[in-house]
Amino acid sequence: MLRLTPPDPELWDLNRTYIPTGSYTASNLFLTDWTENDFGALCFNDLWEYLYFHSQGEPFRPDGYPYIPERSCYKIPGALFEKIVLPYFDIDPVLLRELAQYNAVEDYYPWRPVETNDYVFLDFYSIDPEVTAYQVHPEGTITLTVQVLSTDLKTDCVFAHEVTVRPLENGRFQYVGNKVTFQTGYGLPYSEPRLTWK
Repeated sequence: MLRLTPPDPELWDLNRTYIPTGSYTASNLFLTDWTENDFGALCFNDLWEYLYFHSQGEPFRPDGYPYIPERSCYKIPGALFEKIVLPYFDIDPVLLRELAQYNAVEDYYPWRPVETNDYVFLDFYSIDPEVTAYQVHPEGTITLTVQVLSTDLKTDCVFAHEVTVRPLENGRFQYVGNKVTFQTGYGLPYSEPRLTWK
C-alpha cells in the first residue's frame, strides 16, 4: 500500500487509541448499530478477549477454566468478566448480565473462542480501519469517522462507520455507540454472535 499523502498525526493517534481495542473479527462492536440507550445486537461476550488484552496487556488464556463442550465455550467467572468489560461501557451491571447471558446459579459468563476451523466462515478481504475525521461534542464525547480500506479489493473504503467514545481520566475511555454509514456490495465481515454458531 502506497500513500500519496502522509497520514494526519492527530487522526492517526485517534485511530491507534480507540480502534484496536475492539475488533472486526468475530466481534460486532463496529459492525452493528447501537447506542448506550439501546445496545441492540452488541455482543459483549465476543469482546471479552479484546478488552482483556487491552486492559491486561496480554492475551487471555482459557487454560484451567471450566469448558462446556456442547456450547464450545468456557465459563468466565462473573466478577472477572465484569471487572474487564464494565469499565469500557456505561451500562448497569444488571443489564450487562441480561445481555451477556450471565448464569446466576454457577456465576459465570459464557465465552466462545475463535477456533482454527471457524475461519472458514470468518474469511473476508484484508481490511485496515482509518480514522478520517472526528467531531467533539459538548458533553465531551468524540465521534470518529472510520473508513475501512482493503488492499485485496484495491479500495480505500469497503465500508465505513462512526464510533463514539467518551474519554476518561488516565487514558481510559468508554465506547458510547456505533453506526454503520456505508458499505459496498462486498458487505461486512461475518459478525453473528459466536454463541449462536453451530
